[in-house]
Amino acid sequence: MKNINILIFVLFIFSYTYVFGQKISFGRSNTNVFYICDDGTISAIGWNNNGQLGDGSKIRRTYPVKVKGLQNVTDVNGTGYMALKSDGTVWQWYRNGEYNLKKIPIENVVDISCSYASRFHNDTIMYYLAVKADGTVWAWGNHNSVEPDNWGYNDSIQQVPITNVKQVEAGNNTAVALCNDGTVWTWGTNIVNGNGEVIESGQHRYRYVPEKVHSLNNVVDVEAFTSLVYALKSDGDIWRWGYIGSINNEYSPVKMNISNVNSINVESWMITAINDKDSLFAFYHHNIPSNYYLSSWKYFQKIEGVSNVKFATQGGLSGNDSYFAITYDDEMYRWGDNSNGRLGNLTYYDIEYPEHMPRPCLSVDCDTITKEWDTLVLDTLVQPGKPVTLRCSESEADLYWWYPQNKIISNRYAQEVSVSITKDSEFEAVLMDTYGCMRKERFNLRKLCDTTSTIVLDTVLNKGSTIQLNPGPGMIYTVYNWTPDSNLSCKCKNPIATIVDSVTYTVTYDDEYRCKRKEKFIIRTPNCDTIVPYYDKLMTDTVIEPGSQIQLFSSDAVSHSWTPQKGLSCTDCQNPLVDINTDAEYTVTLTDDNSCNWTERFKIKYNCDTTSLYNPIIKQDTIIGPETEVQLYPTLGSDYSWFPEDGLSCTTCQSPTAYIDDSFEYQVTYRDSLNCFVKEQFIFRLRNCDTIVIANDILQLDTIINYQTTFNLYAKEGQINYEWLPFEGLSCTDCQSPLVSINESREYSVISYGKYKCPLTERFKISKETIDVFIPNAITPNNDGINDRFEIAGLIPGSTLQIYDSSGHLVFKSTDYDNKWQGTDLSGNKIPHNNTYWYLLQTPKGEIYKGWVFVK
Repeated sequence: MKNINILIFVLFIFSYTYVFGQKISFGRSNTNVFYICDDGTISAIGWNNNGQLGDGSKIRRTYPVKVKGLQNVTDVNGTGYMALKSDGTVWQWYRNGEYNLKKIPIENVVDISCSYASRFHNDTIMYYLAVKADGTVWAWGNHNSVEPDNWGYNDSIQQVPITNVKQVEAGNNTAVALCNDGTVWTWGTNIVNGNGEVIESGQHRYRYVPEKVHSLNNVVDVEAFTSLVYALKSDGDIWRWGYIGSINNEYSPVKMNISNVNSINVESWMITAINDKDSLFAFYHHNIPSNYYLSSWKYFQKIEGVSNVKFATQGGLSGNDSYFAITYDDEMYRWGDNSNGRLGNLTYYDIEYPEHMPRPCLSVDCDTITKEWDTLVLDTLVQPGKPVTLRCSESEADLYWWYPQNKIISNRYAQEVSVSITKDSEFEAVLMDTYGCMRKERFNLRKLCDTTSTIVLDTVLNKGSTIQLNPGPGMIYTVYNWTPDSNLSCKCKNPIATIVDSVTYTVTYDDEYRCKRKEKFIIRTPNCDTIVPYYDKLMTDTVIEPGSQIQLFSSDAVSHSWTPQKGLSCTDCQNPLVDINTDAEYTVTLTDDNSCNWTERFKIKYNCDTTSLYNPIIKQDTIIGPETEVQLYPTLGSDYSWFPEDGLSCTTCQSPTAYIDDSFEYQVTYRDSLNCFVKEQFIFRLRNCDTIVIANDILQLDTIINYQTTFNLYAKEGQINYEWLPFEGLSCTDCQSPLVSINESREYSVISYGKYKCPLTERFKISKETIDVFIPNAITPNNDGINDRFEIAGLIPGSTLQIYDSSGHLVFKSTDYDNKWQGTDLSGNKIPHNNTYWYLLQTPKGEIYKGWVFVK
């Protein structure tokens, strides 16, 4: 790439660029970097084992030094250690393993390029190309793929048979020339067709004379590597052909999957491209992906972290890539592999993401200014996992860089940074003064482990109880050593200890920072014999009237646990209320602050009214016709026993059927709702129908409702001509069992006639009582069977429930709520738990209840 402001890396081939009026080139095998400064001198960084940096030493440099003896340089080729001067002469300062500045015998040169010969990477197997001002191309060196015998070897300079050239590129196996008319010409190895033509059987392996690449015009830039060639056309498309490693080979130009490209650069197996939005993209055209930013070699990928890019390039081998980028703001960035210190940051740390870098060219000799290039500022012990502040000793530096990047917690471009370590670590700060000279300060942080014992648990537990022991986190696969190990469920991280006496458990292990830790768990058992005055005591033995309540008063304690739970207002409080209808005995287990336990008992007996057992309650006294079938309806209760058994369909059920041929009396004994025994009597007298006194007041039903209720009223079966009054709320007025829908107190009566046409009157009494509505303020919908649903006591059917979040958004609504909401939204998905929500409940009567509920 020529005549535009760009920056080029070189692996085996070379190209150049202007950087703030300077140029940069990577040296052979990317081990060093060369810059052309504004004053025409060259600065160098990197590997220098044989003096290839040209600074007169063999010291590897991680900061810029000058190449001696060169001025007025306009182009530099790091692969061939060559420089092109403003007078058109070419100079080489390193060859055959030593510094040796000499002039190449060629004049009026405007462009140079150089590459290794195929398969060889040494000084003697090199070839060089140059373009003169008249458009001719000249070659020297040694490369049998691109130079026929009559072109010469070693230092014999011969003309290549092509003219009107403005740019040349030397690949390891293929040479490329771009002419002023936009055509591309290639010569060299043609094993896999670096020349853009299909190879037919019997054709030559090498082309010694440049030939035009067919069907390719309007080219503005070319790049070459080995036998692989790229061309950028004026319409912004990139075309490629030749050898592509083990992926595939392309025998004619193929368009790549990117468009609107302004510039390209190819270094080894990498191509970088900048589009018309000044965004940077890269493509690895071999099957070895790049270490930095490129996760795939199949597509162009955008490089994040740098924008407004004017030029960018990459150099590396087998994925060890280094990058430079220049923006239109004349800012320079670097990142990637830093082998041999080639990124020029005074360290060997790789740079994982783009960072701003200073100009590589200096106007002063930093060796005469900087007294200490590398200073150890701090070497200390710190606790792992805790933030540590590091501060440079110089407060007047213009710029700071801290390394390694991924271990700096705070801003790494400040004088002071915050870091945290998990193992012994070294941090380096690079400081640059107003002259552009850099120096390095090192900070060694060594891990300090706390070896003191820590008491994790100190508690009192009863004998026979269990507890899980939970030490701190350890490193992966660490072993937890417990002493003693008796009465532990396992020799693991979190054993369960069964307490038989006071004990102190000690555990040792390697924590997450590889430090040896020792923790103690102290467990004491109380001597309850000297603390508790009694272990079991009868506190109450009393008789109460049926239907009444009594409060049980237990002693003060830390905790209370009552059994059985039935009839108690609470089971973990000190003084619960009892509301039951049978004899009962309650026991409460109390625990004090020493974990000592004792029990207290409460006996309750009921004083039932036994009058009816001697003087039965007359439930029914009626006159019937002969051969009558009558169903007997005692009061609702349990454990029924009928006497006598004659004529009854059953003797232990609630409502047997009696077959009566004569006057008769039945008695039934049962337990009522208060669990008391009650006796009722049913009297039947047999008479002729014309002498029967109609019983107008037989109460067949006496019940209580709390809200709108629908159920059937059942008159005597087998009758005829049913007549119900009043009509309101009934599904029918002439049937045996109408459906009633009611929400108020009301009494219904029905007159019907038996087989002897004797009238029978029956009444059904319905009383309305209002019950209190109780709405919970928390639910735990975890499917453990406890408080999973938002259940409202006294909920009236047909009520509407709405649930809102704290922002006032409706998350749930039901127009006939059924007490089944479990913390879900309108779509049935779980809403965020551990939050408070607001409910609005409206009953069919218009009553409104508002409040909050916490969903855990």
